[in-house]
Amino acid sequence: MSVRKKSKKVAVRLLGRRRIDAIYDRVWNRFGAKVRHRNTHDTGMTPKTSEMADASAADTLVLCDFGCVGASSIHVQTDTNMPVLRVDKLTEESAFGLPETANGVPLGKGSKIIVFLCDPILRNLRFFAWRSRRLGLDRDGLETATFCSSIPPKSFQYWIGSQAINALGIDPGKVERIQNGLAFAPSKFGEVYFVATDTLGDATRKALSDRIGLSVSLLDQAGLDEIDTDDTFLKLAGAGLPKDYVRQALHGPLIRKFYDEEHIREIRLRWEASIEVTRIKRNVPRDRFGNEVSFDHPAPDLPELRTMELEGTFMHKEGRPNIAISKYWSIEASHPEDFYNSQDWQRLNDQNFENWKSGDNDRLKEFLFKPNCNVAIHEIAVQVRDLQIDNYPFLLGDGCLYFSGNGRARKGKMLPGPSEAHCAAVSLRESSSFYRTVDFPDDLPLFLSEQEIMSIPQHFARHHPHEIKQDDMDSTRVRVRISYRPAAEDQKLHKFIRVPYLDQYPAAPRLLPEGRPWYKAWDEQEPLVIRGFSVYFSPRPPTLQVLKDVKIFAVDAEGTPVPGKEVRLMDQTCGGNSESLSLDPGFVRGDLIVEHGEMLSASATLLDGTPTADLAFYILVEIPKSRMDEAFGSPLYYSQGSVNLDYLQSDYPKDRIDYVSTPAAFSVLKYVATSTVSPWDKKFGLANLPAGSGDLQDVYNEASKHIFVD
Repeated sequence: MSVRKKSKKVAVRLLGRRRIDAIYDRVWNRFGAKVRHRNTHDTGMTPKTSEMADASAADTLVLCDFGCVGASSIHVQTDTNMPVLRVDKLTEESAFGLPETANGVPLGKGSKIIVFLCDPILRNLRFFAWRSRRLGLDRDGLETATFCSSIPPKSFQYWIGSQAINALGIDPGKVERIQNGLAFAPSKFGEVYFVATDTLGDATRKALSDRIGLSVSLLDQAGLDEIDTDDTFLKLAGAGLPKDYVRQALHGPLIRKFYDEEHIREIRLRWEASIEVTRIKRNVPRDRFGNEVSFDHPAPDLPELRTMELEGTFMHKEGRPNIAISKYWSIEASHPEDFYNSQDWQRLNDQNFENWKSGDNDRLKEFLFKPNCNVAIHEIAVQVRDLQIDNYPFLLGDGCLYFSGNGRARKGKMLPGPSEAHCAAVSLRESSSFYRTVDFPDDLPLFLSEQEIMSIPQHFARHHPHEIKQDDMDSTRVRVRISYRPAAEDQKLHKFIRVPYLDQYPAAPRLLPEGRPWYKAWDEQEPLVIRGFSVYFSPRPPTLQVLKDVKIFAVDAEGTPVPGKEVRLMDQTCGGNSESLSLDPGFVRGDLIVEHGEMLSASATLLDGTPTADLAFYILVEIPKSRMDEAFGSPLYYSQGSVNLDYLQSDYPKDRIDYVSTPAAFSVLKYVATSTVSPWDKKFGLANLPAGSGDLQDVYNEASKHIFVD
């Protein structure tokens, strides 16, 4: 034990710690240098007293630390006669406050100062365990709450600021990280090197030696700090710390001067006791896997309502680092008998758990909504938890519905690929968790046949830079609830039809080709009965955008609007710094009947000067009883007589080119052109798409004429 510590211990015993702490350091700092100079063997200094006395004109290597950072286990030696001095404490009132000297040893312009530090949370835990032992506290009763209330999370920042930066006269803006765990700063006393003991390795040793300009060996003499095996330390370290405590401890610019972001993340994962960290570490127990998310709102209160719920997380879409897409790895249902292969669910859930636990995401089995009977869907709810939005300025997302054939379609009317039945744009800046529903009223149920599968993908994309980190996705969970009832024979059911037929990048200010006749009555006897519509609009978040004249309406054979046949969405303001889960309202309710000889058209306009953006209508139509047996819920591929095939085959291909199709549109055209399902196989007969861009465009133009069949 050093002379300083021995003398202070005696004083504490005689006078009490509270009385002595305030005055002792000042007294010791003023007079203790002489004592330390005479007793260098107690200070931990490498040079002997005689060597220091002869080095009055020499530069000095000074070592200092905060305590409990692991510095006591590190031996520093040089291959020169440069004096090595250990200093217990740095303040502006300490020895470093004396011009040109430190503890009686001269400080020249060539002095080198090493400040040892470590993971700030590790230091705080070590200090708490050491202090509780020294004070004789009831260590069995010490809990995490006691630690958090007694040891401020920002102790590290305080010490670095007051006892290192200020005491040494360092400009914080000039602290430069050399590599992870090693930083440099000039000071009025010489060069200062900040060394993190928890990153100490060969690379750090070499970099430090190179920068100092002399051979410096940092040898771990004692292994782990003694306190790291203390019962209190192990107890608190094992329990983990609250998320907020960890965040505060790691927050601050100086932390990032010493550690890179990856190491800071490792520290967070080491200490944070949160569900996010539990997920990232893949420590979720089996009984919680697939049951980590609950809904903010209950299912609709309807008689005999059944539910199926899917849960999973997000992963990169097809290797694209800027797009995250949901993948559902667990399934639960109130009535499993309503679904294909429900007898295999438990086995697949167990397999998914083991594959996820081992990090083998490619082998995770995707669960979908696959009913073995016709169903009326009354609500689709989406709950996202713990999206790491703090790491991104904003995220753009889509919440969509896709319908596809399940391989059991009758009469060969299998669909060539998935088609978009509904989609809403999601723009997030602050919301790490949110709840939303696919917007259609529960009294206007959505029809899904037993021949179809419904998927509910949620997408998020990042722009500039084009990356969403997998680690951030690992901590996020998403859960979907589908509330449904088996379809009754006398029940009115509905499906969405889409305007335009395929995704397009529109040309501002007109977001749709003006006045196009998209749909018609089913036939002469059965009009097209519309119950309302939703609008997909993808804003560009930095720019304020205003939508006007958003409406669907009927036109006559001449293209003139039919009076009284219009359903309108009020003008919308989007983008800027706002965030949204859909437009307001998400569903515009209103009846519109398109009679034989009339056509359904739509319009949407951006105010002048606003950049272009994606837009689509999803129009909810009632399915006539006469068409229920052959009705597919898909808004693409299967017309049933409501699509205006004359416009589709004459003018639509040119409109599609003029308005420039998105990649999503091209994927649909690829399905059509290469489908092995009749009638598309007979119209094209393509095993592969042409390699040449001109030939490929010709195929796409032709495929766009035949996306629908009757």
